Amino acid sequence: PYTRDFQLLPIDKVRFIGQEVAAVAAIDRDIAEEALHLIEVEYEPLSAVFDPEEAMQEGAPLIHEDKPGNICVNVKVDEGEVDKALMEADLVLERSFKAPDQSYCQAEPYAVVANFDSTGVDIWCPNAGPHMKARPLSTALGIPTSKVRLHHVYIGGAFGGRSEISPADLIACLLSQKAGRPVMIVYSREENRNCIRQQVGWITHLKMSFKKDGTWTAIDLRCIVDGGAYASTGPIAVSVPYMEMET
Repeated sequence: PYTRDFQLLPIDKVRFIGQEVAAVAAIDRDIAEEALHLIEVEYEPLSAVFDPEEAMQEGAPLIHEDKPGNICVNVKVDEGEVDKALMEADLVLERSFKAPDQSYCQAEPYAVVANFDSTGVDIWCPNAGPHMKARPLSTALGIPTSKVRLHHVYIGGAFGGRSEISPADLIACLLSQKAGRPVMIVYSREENRNCIRQQVGWITHLKMSFKKDGTWTAIDLRCIVDGGAYASTGPIAVSVPYMEMET
């Protein structure tokens, strides 16, 4: 389900507005913000893409150089004689639908506390899937999964947005390791919208065939999921419409 394409701290290319590129730990917020202002980052503007269908066109800027057409995953499911059913149908209905990306807008912005010591790292953060966070953190930190201890905290809703790893999780761990003491990161509401993965956008092209008595005989469905700069668990969503139709 994971594409493992999410670069938690980019080295040479920033792929979306709000992506973290540097981090500072300090004893209070004022000192941290003052230190951040001392960091200078030079950016070279790159061409951007904002629409998934335009992003798949020939000549569109590539977000990832190893993904031709900006296509991360292509899932194709064929069952039955769909083309034959469409040709023999009494009625064929075609519709297109578009749903924009959405903010999960949980009751609280994202926050994480990490404490790195000789026994491993303890992490307190909103999470609906501790193992989905522990494994990539183990890989990124270079320590066994058994030494990554996720502590569940009360959260103001998840809605699908508290399962996968956040860059703040890794950053807090690295800063705690360097500082030798616990580190807390709390996003502002604006940062929560820009930096945390949101509900993906969908473009759906639907074609259905029917008999005169109203019985439907075939469905031809094409879903384009806007995974953003990093797909991560997005491919899971691609299979959802098919699974729902099966049930």
